[in-house]
Amino acid sequence: MLGLACMMLSAGAQAFQLYESDSTGIKGGDLMDRDYWRAKWNNIRLDEAIQQSQPEGAILMEVIGQRQLCDELIKKISERSGFKTWKAHAEQIEHKINPNASRGESFKPGCLWSEINYRESYVNYNYAKVAIQKKDWGRGEGRLELRGEKSDVPGGSCEERRPGGRVAGWSGEVGSRHLDGCGQNEI
Repeated sequence: MLGLACMMLSAGAQAFQLYESDSTGIKGGDLMDRDYWRAKWNNIRLDEAIQQSQPEGAILMEVIGQRQLCDELIKKISERSGFKTWKAHAEQIEHKINPNASRGESFKPGCLWSEINYRESYVNYNYAKVAIQKKDWGRGEGRLELRGEKSDVPGGSCEERRPGGRVAGWSGEVGSRHLDGCGQNEI
């Protein structure tokens, strides 16, 4: 009887840990967290915007948001050093930007950072990939459905893909992947 009670107590303790936040103790790998994927997107786009010589004011506004997002992630998921690295990178760039840069500036055509629907597709797709790897089918499928609803927006119409159109200015593989969807007669 005592053995059965010990087994039940240890099983209960293990079951209780099942419901604790599965993000606070994670030290490596991708997370099933939308803010994580937005911060990762921002970190990638920051370097890309600098390479494209995008307006300083537009970069500044995004860097401020990235710094705040990283602060929230550091509080929520304290074990991850990557967030501190992303935040330090954003702060480093922020200190290089002219403090008088116009905060009303927009990104020039071709900058993916200004494509909010594309970002949300990226976030939902990657969130779903992690959910599926964890066999969390409900969350995975739900994120893929959200991505599907918006997936026509990032690629744009064939009109947007013409030379000089919104999509035609996207860099590298991202732009060519979306240009492939239109036949030569349509571009």
